[in-house]
Amino acid sequence: EMHYAFYAKDWNGPIDLRGLGQGSYRLTDSFTGASLGTVSAADNRIEAKFKRFLMIEAAPAGDAA
Repeated sequence: EMHYAFYAKDWNGPIDLRGLGQGSYRLTDSFTGASLGTVSAADNRIEAKFKRFLMIEAAPAGDAA
């Protein structure tokens, strides 16, 4: 698992999740539990909108890409 934290007064735009290994990862908002989609090392950018902070957990999706 990887954990990411982002801080901004008001954010609406892309975020790159760096440092991912092989395979795909399920993203979850660590604060709300909401699903944020799936990424991989080759496709690691998500669109995010938040105020103050965003905490993300990236857990292996179980496939070996």
